[in-house]
Amino acid sequence: MDVLSHEQFSELVMQYKDNLFRTARCILKNSHDAEDAVCEAIYRAFRSLRTLKDTGAFRPWIYRITINEAYQIVRRRWNAASIDDIGEIGDAGAEEPGEPSQLSAYVNSLPDHMRIPVYLFYYEDMRIMDIARILGLPAGTVKSRLARAREQLREIILKEEVQHGF
Repeated sequence: MDVLSHEQFSELVMQYKDNLFRTARCILKNSHDAEDAVCEAIYRAFRSLRTLKDTGAFRPWIYRITINEAYQIVRRRWNAASIDDIGEIGDAGAEEPGEPSQLSAYVNSLPDHMRIPVYLFYYEDMRIMDIARILGLPAGTVKSRLARAREQLREIILKEEVQHGF
């Protein structure tokens, strides 16, 4: 079994930290909470580094931990306040955090079970198998959620075009 050294772990974390933040922000819709989720995920990953059996699977492993941490924050918030009180996120690649593109607003309007696979597939350029591993779903489920999300986005865009006469 090949175990990552602390230096290798640090290098990989530095490589993925911005992507992990954007993934957490996609779930939490709040930069402050996303930072908390990523910090906690990195801490937990470091503590359980010896449980990583395949060092080649580091990326899906740390994404899974980050997503779990983000959902833990959502659960804590759910008990404290309505989920609707959480702010919207901007476009993952936007220069200004408060200025989402129209497409990112449409993606944000998708339910979590569709938004997260769309984000990982299109924004993080992940393979279906990696997304399936991260989300703990069969690959076919990820594919169908992506297809349904694309269809829903298509309907939203067409509806907007009709309303605004484009």
